[in-house]
Amino acid sequence: SSLFQHLCERQVATRNPVTGVKRPRANASRVDAAALTAAQVRRLLHAPKADTLKGMRDRAILHVLFYTGCRVSEVTTLKVKDWFEDAGYWVLDFVIKGGRRNRLAIHQELRLAVQAYLAASGHGAERESPLFLAVRQRSNPHKPLTSRQVSKLFHRYAREANLPVGVTPHSARATFITEALDRKCPIEAVQASVGHR
Repeated sequence: SSLFQHLCERQVATRNPVTGVKRPRANASRVDAAALTAAQVRRLLHAPKADTLKGMRDRAILHVLFYTGCRVSEVTTLKVKDWFEDAGYWVLDFVIKGGRRNRLAIHQELRLAVQAYLAASGHGAERESPLFLAVRQRSNPHKPLTSRQVSKLFHRYAREANLPVGVTPHSARATFITEALDRKCPIEAVQASVGHR
C-alpha cells in the first residue's frame, strides 16, 4: 500500500490498486522469540570455555540471561554493587525498562558462574565497576560490554551449540517465561520477575 502510494505520488503508477483495502493491525508490542529446550539451554551454557577469563565471563552472562529472563540491555548496565547477598539470598538488582529497579533472588548455578568470573577478573571489590567488562582493554580496563557485544557473543555460542537458526538473546527471556509458567509459577510472579507491567 505504501509502495503504491509512493509510486502514485511520483507519477510512476496511475492508480493505487490497494486503495480501500483494510490492513490488519500489527502487534508491535509483541516479540516472537523461540523458546529453547532444557538440553539446548545446557549446551549453550557450556559452550564458552571454562578455563579462560573470556569464557568465564561469557558463561556468567549466559547464565544471567537464562536464569533471570532479563533483557540484554539490563545485563550491560549491571554494576558489581548490583550483585550481593540479601537476607541470606544472592540477588541481582537490575535497572529495567523505564528506569525502575527489579531485585531478583538468583539460582545457585548463576551465583557460582558470577563468583567464578569475578574471582578470575579481580574486579569484584570495585562496587562502581560494570559487572561484565570487555576483555583485553588496556586503554580502558573498566570498559563495559555493549548490548551489541552481548548479542554477538550469544549468537556465536548459539552457532557452536548447534541451535536452530533464529535463536536470539530474547530466546533466553522467552525460555525463562515459558519454563516458569510450565512449572506452575503464578503469572504475577513471572510478570514481576521479568519486569513486565
